[in-house]
Amino acid sequence: MEDIYSFGRFFPNKSNVELLDDYIAHHLKSVMGCIENELYSSAYSHLHLLYMAFIYIQLLRIAKEKQEEFEYSWIGFPGEEKDFLSKPTSPFSFSYVKERTVFRFFRLVGFDDGSIANISSVINTRNRRLHATGRLHCTTNTEFERELKEYIKKMEIVIEHQQSFLDVIYKGLLDTYDENYEFTQDDLESNYRDQYLFSEYELLRLAKGRSDKVSQFIKQQYA
Repeated sequence: MEDIYSFGRFFPNKSNVELLDDYIAHHLKSVMGCIENELYSSAYSHLHLLYMAFIYIQLLRIAKEKQEEFEYSWIGFPGEEKDFLSKPTSPFSFSYVKERTVFRFFRLVGFDDGSIANISSVINTRNRRLHATGRLHCTTNTEFERELKEYIKKMEIVIEHQQSFLDVIYKGLLDTYDENYEFTQDDLESNYRDQYLFSEYELLRLAKGRSDKVSQFIKQQYA
């Protein structure tokens, strides 16, 4: 359960995006319920859906911040997918793109092909397991724990490779507050969570090593 808590820290809380909070809460609760009942294969399915939601959150942020580059990246996409991505307002807009293809948008923030292959490798694994081959997967707590740690590792890689991109956003937000401004929980939720869907994990990483009031507030909130 401790690893599940760590996994949950990669998702924003109390966002204003329709369906997002309920979707994440439902699948996190389902993962925990499956573990309690030793249904590890079912827990794995919820884990994968949460990972893809995490990926879509990252891509929505990229699409909004790199709008012009994002529009050029549609070249080669079917018309239907372009319609859904013309003005994405939700992470779930990306669910209409094939899972294998959607990861290519990470090139807009400097991911190389090797990194993209790494973070998208779970797609092939999940697809193989969905075929009725007679083989069981993820049937023990040990096996599930290994899968969970692998997903967390890939999420860490996604954030690490975006460090420069996220730093620019974070610094831009810091500049909107003067030294005498009394930063509050409402500011944290409206500007950092709602506007950019930053997670606890991301905020702590971005605040690390900074001495400004906002970063100090974030570290006190989540430490």
